[in-house]
Amino acid sequence: AMQREIPNPRLEAFVARWSLDQNCADTIKSLPPHVQEEVFHQFRANAQTRNTSAKFMAWISSRMREQGELSTCLATTAEERQAFYAHWNLDRKCQQMVEEQPSHVQRELICNFKPPPGTTNVSGKMTAFLNRIRSKTHQRQGRDTMGTPSAEIEQFLSRWGLDHRAASALVKMPKEAQQAAMLGFSPTCCTHSVSGKFISYLQGLQSAAAHGHQHRPFEHRPRGKPAAAAQPFAAGMVA
Repeated sequence: AMQREIPNPRLEAFVARWSLDQNCADTIKSLPPHVQEEVFHQFRANAQTRNTSAKFMAWISSRMREQGELSTCLATTAEERQAFYAHWNLDRKCQQMVEEQPSHVQRELICNFKPPPGTTNVSGKMTAFLNRIRSKTHQRQGRDTMGTPSAEIEQFLSRWGLDHRAASALVKMPKEAQQAAMLGFSPTCCTHSVSGKFISYLQGLQSAAAHGHQHRPFEHRPRGKPAAAAQPFAAGMVA
C-alpha cells in the first residue's frame, strides 16, 4: 500500500500565501528541512509580480550556487525531461540544448515553459525562453562577482520595486558604493519613478566620489549659495 503523505501546515500556508503552483510545492518538499526553513523566511515577491511561481523557481535556482546541496534537489530526471519533450513535441535540436544545461536551468525551464494554445513554432518559443533563463543566470552570476551577496541586492531591488536598469547600475558599482547606496536610498511615498530616482541617486554618489566627497549624496540647494562643507554620508534622501 502507498504510504500516505504527512501534511505540512507551514508548507501549505507558504504555498497559499504566494499562490505557488504544484511544481513549486514539490520542489520545496524535496529540500532538506533546514533549507525549507530558509525558503520560508527569505523568499519575497512584490505586489507587481505577475507570476510568483516563475519568480520562485528563478529565486530558488539562483540559491543553488550558494548551497551545493540544492543541486540534487533541483535536478531533473531523464523521465521528466523525456515527458517534457514529448508533451511539447520538441525537435532533436531543442532536446540537445536542454540536455546541455545545468540542472537548475532545466528545472526552471520544465516548470515554467507554458506557451499559449495555438503556438505554431513551439521549438522556437522554447529556445527563446531557454535563452532568457540563461541570460538571467548570467546576470545573477555577474551580481555575485561584484562582492555584495546577490540575496542582499535582490532583497533591496524587491523592496523598492526597481527595474533592470536600476539593478544593472547598482551591481556595476564597487562593494562599498553598493552598501552606501542601499543604506542611503529612501524615497518618499510620492515618488513616481523610483527606478529613475535611484539611478539619479547613484549618479549623484558617483559624482560626489569623483570630486573627493566619498559616499556623499547629491544635493538640492538654491542657486548662488555656496556648498556647505562636506558632511558625513546621511542615510536617507529627499525624493
